[in-house]
Amino acid sequence: MTVLGALAREKRLGFCYRVPSNKLDTMTNRVLERGVSRSHLYSLPYWSTVAVSLLLRVILAIGGGQLFWPDEGRFDVSRQAARSILKGNVHSALQDLFAGADHLLFKVASTLPALIEQGFNTALWVPALFFALISTGVIAMVGVVSAEAGADEDEVWLATLLAAGTNTLFYYSRHFFPYDLSLLFLLAAVVCGLRGPPGAYRSFRMGVWAGLGFLTYNGYWTLGGCILVVFTLTPWQGLKLLVPRIVGGLLGLGVPVAAALGIGRLLGINLYSSFLAFGGTVIQGDFGVGWRFVPQYLYASERGLLVLWIVATVAAIPYALFAVSGRLRLWLALVASGYAVLVIPSDVLHHFTISGRHVRILAPFLCLLTASVASLAWRDLKRKRSLAVLGLAAFMCIAALNFSEPLGQTFPAEFESLAIQNLRGNLASDLGPYGIVNCWFLHNPTWVASSPDSGTVVLRRNHPYHFLPYLYEGYGETVRGAYRRLDLTMRVVRELPATTLPHGYPGAVELTFRYPPKNPGRLDEPLLATGVPGASDLLFLRYVDPAKRPDLLVVGYDHAGAPVVLSAPFRLDQAAPHRVTLSMGSLYPPVEDPMYGAHPERLLWKQWLYVKVDDHVALNLMADPYPTASAAITFGLNLVHDVYA
Repeated sequence: MTVLGALAREKRLGFCYRVPSNKLDTMTNRVLERGVSRSHLYSLPYWSTVAVSLLLRVILAIGGGQLFWPDEGRFDVSRQAARSILKGNVHSALQDLFAGADHLLFKVASTLPALIEQGFNTALWVPALFFALISTGVIAMVGVVSAEAGADEDEVWLATLLAAGTNTLFYYSRHFFPYDLSLLFLLAAVVCGLRGPPGAYRSFRMGVWAGLGFLTYNGYWTLGGCILVVFTLTPWQGLKLLVPRIVGGLLGLGVPVAAALGIGRLLGINLYSSFLAFGGTVIQGDFGVGWRFVPQYLYASERGLLVLWIVATVAAIPYALFAVSGRLRLWLALVASGYAVLVIPSDVLHHFTISGRHVRILAPFLCLLTASVASLAWRDLKRKRSLAVLGLAAFMCIAALNFSEPLGQTFPAEFESLAIQNLRGNLASDLGPYGIVNCWFLHNPTWVASSPDSGTVVLRRNHPYHFLPYLYEGYGETVRGAYRRLDLTMRVVRELPATTLPHGYPGAVELTFRYPPKNPGRLDEPLLATGVPGASDLLFLRYVDPAKRPDLLVVGYDHAGAPVVLSAPFRLDQAAPHRVTLSMGSLYPPVEDPMYGAHPERLLWKQWLYVKVDDHVALNLMADPYPTASAAITFGLNLVHDVYA
């Protein structure tokens, strides 16, 4: 690397150092500028880091957790638009997408994965792969930014590695959220700021990308503003050249916003009013504590990596003052201004509160700052190889520890599946009653349910809120403390004593019967009938082949208007008495009954169909029987089906 090349990069950043201004030197500087940045992106360590980041995010997405957060409901808007597009109704799709200004571009972009999900009827983790790819793009873009700022190959890789090991940029990639796509656009604005002369056109391009980032996630307007201000003011060349930059940035920022407002007007929707209304809703959490909220959240998410960031930030100050490193000044400026625009609206203006999703805008620039400090310090260190090995090992251990929590999370939907599998095994020998506890989104601590004093826990998993960074999303310090004092675990509980059902409903029953001898004129014997004609459910026993195998039977389930479900054949000794255990949703009170209010997990009883003959489980499946009065339940007799077959 030549001194001229180093100075050329400093000129591009324009923070302090200048090069000779004659024409020959200027042309040489431009050639060097084009040659020092992009080649670093194609190193094997860089692409390997990006590939591993993508793999981890794919694993995270396949693990589930989609639609856990209420805010992920915006993806449902994209799904509805996708359904309209698949039906050929594009206008209806646009009406759905532009109905509200909140995170508008995210809903538009999410239509692509929603089309795949709706068109092929895939599991939710399939569209989640789209967001995993976007999150990986943020990691890759950190390396691009580093290279455009003039970093060498090692520093580019180190910045990318630090971003790849940042939990703050990792754990949300499984969810349907706009944060990563917005951050990708805003990092693209930084790339524009590092390319080309610092004039109006550069500011215009930056403004366009910042506008796209704002439309994708409105909460990142602070970062867009920081980027535009920092690059507009530097390099300082007087007010005469400052004005065109300001005008260019504002025009660029206004283009995507004006386009969105224009499309909304064509659709008859006032997006301007929607923007204003949505801007007044960011008040969840605490005012006045933002200055400490930022490090508290970053420690909950990053642990030891935060210590590294703090050390690097402190060390960067003398380097920025006395060393030749314009990009280090740039990262310091973006970190400092980013922190300021988070804290001032919260602690001084008392207008916006801070959540973890807002703090994550600092993560890419802290990684870039740390990589630059490490690169500068590397020149002065002795025993570099041993220090590099130790430092890399420590970082990988911290990242592995941080990533293990989101990778090991179980969400309510996944726990419910585990609970159903567990109950299927338990019901073979014990009808319960069983209850499921805390298997839902805990809006506030009052939603946390405790186990019955007389109950026995048969299955337990940590609730997603055991992952502390989740508690920094819209909750104040008092509420976070309340959550941490409670037992949030999701549990399957064997409740004792058995619950007495109201209004004469029997619940699960156990009967003793003797099966009648073969009767060719009557192949089916009713076990249970509920409901009224046309809206009834019937359980019955049927001969498989009464002429040749009179001891071989099946259990049948007839839901009026639906195909009959038959069990696998099993042998039944007609000479001996038998026990049959029956549980069906119509044996329990209606879903409106108050007994479900305090125990919503009991609704599982309404969805369960279970038949066991002696020790043989014949039917064990989910069903949706018709509502019935308790008086319309008969055992061993069919009073509602005229014909069943």
